[in-house]
Amino acid sequence: MMSELYKGYRLPKAVIGYAVRLYFHYKLSLRDISELLLERGIQVIYEAISLRVKTLGPLYA
Repeated sequence: MMSELYKGYRLPKAVIGYAVRLYFHYKLSLRDISELLLERGIQVIYEAISLRVKTLGPLYA
């Protein structure tokens, strides 16, 4: 069931989950999370993280 939620996303579910956890657990801004991912070689804009937080955040909580 959970794997169906990640269909169609460009990034692996581990990266999406990492970004969503950073947002909720550490109260980081979306731009901060984008910069942290960029340091690890993953380029993603903060708007994309915002969409994932809105759609997957309630499921993670």
